[in-house]
Amino acid sequence: MKSFVLFAAAAAALSAAPAAFADDPQAVITYQQSQLTSIQGVAALRAEIREAAEDVCVTSDFPSLSERRAQASCVQSAIEAGEAQLRQKLADAGLRHLAEAPAARAADAG
Repeated sequence: MKSFVLFAAAAAALSAAPAAFADDPQAVITYQQSQLTSIQGVAALRAEIREAAEDVCVTSDFPSLSERRAQASCVQSAIEAGEAQLRQKLADAGLRHLAEAPAARAADAG
């Protein structure tokens, strides 16, 4: 199995970010090399990236407005970072054409 790390460090830099982000939460996404060889596998990894970003960035069930903004920014930054890592893994595997595979719909991922 291979893996890449998804950090929520971008949220820690925001002045409105809650103190819970100060420790730069992270998630490790593991995958089989074979997942990189199909549109379905890449879409599933994209869904995992989104889920992991939400897991590491959304720390409160009832956030204030400023916390919601910080969490949304954190999620977006974490997804962008995860996508960049995924694109690099695809390029390294010679599968750059799969970098534009669509994200899996929630119904397909679960």
